[in-house]
Amino acid sequence: MLLHPKVVGRCHIGTGQLHRRARTFRGKNLTSEGKAAAALAAETPAPMLFPDSPRVLYSRNPLIDVISQLRFPPILRIDSEVPAGFQERIREDFPLLSEEDPSLFADLPPEFTQFMKAGLSSQAKRNVWKFESEDTNWAVTLTREFVALQTKEYNQWEEFRVRLRGVLDALQAEYRPSFLTRIGLRYQDLIVRSTLGLTDLPWSDLLQPHVAAEFSSPSLRTAVREAAHRVLIELSHQKGNVNLQHGTARRQGDKEISYLIDNDFFTEEKMEVANALERLDLFNREAGRLFRWCISDRLHAAMEPTPIAT
Repeated sequence: MLLHPKVVGRCHIGTGQLHRRARTFRGKNLTSEGKAAAALAAETPAPMLFPDSPRVLYSRNPLIDVISQLRFPPILRIDSEVPAGFQERIREDFPLLSEEDPSLFADLPPEFTQFMKAGLSSQAKRNVWKFESEDTNWAVTLTREFVALQTKEYNQWEEFRVRLRGVLDALQAEYRPSFLTRIGLRYQDLIVRSTLGLTDLPWSDLLQPHVAAEFSSPSLRTAVREAAHRVLIELSHQKGNVNLQHGTARRQGDKEISYLIDNDFFTEEKMEVANALERLDLFNREAGRLFRWCISDRLHAAMEPTPIAT
């Protein structure tokens, strides 16, 4: 969809391995003062990373893709049999079924692909099952190691959450994963100035200077041809991380320079399936704050926000 290789080259959740750091008081003998300090640190709320902001619905919604992926230890039964029971549990919302080819040869010529696959053991095959809504705007992907829900027609979290709960209920009923090894929630917003009536405005009027300082520089902003940023941020109380990628981008076949804000929230904390939605609720709320932190009041108003009653 997008052409900027540095910013939009990856359309899947999974942004590298996280090296978690233990934040503990080490040593066998803590003094009373040390114990008191440890207790106080545990009880003191962590500072809010991004300013609080009201929840809104944008009439001119910039979201182009939202996906949540939940990984678990491999379940071989997903590869060894068709997921008929799983399909039946979600078929009302996702009636279309296809099997995708996850192999390294998927983009090679058919005759070469067939030759290479002939040398592979049948045990090496890994199924990728895709279940789509009738309008193909929503999709569920199931493999031996993860399940994911994706949409290009996102309205608000409550709708996405209901659909994801149904998917997780089906996964738990049919396959009972031992636990989750990683959960993620990713939002991709594409700011296209022409669709917002902002064609003549510079990016410095639409983006916060702490996000894209190059556009705030009088000597640089008209000379910038490409911009790409990546920041890995740890959330408060070690609840996870967000991989923030943002920069200039172009839609396929479009010469207009747009701006992509890609927020990938994730945790690699071992977690029960039943607790996943609670953590995703937190990611969703932080995602709204982070996006609002990135944009100016001018851009916010141009997207025609409507407050969401809480």
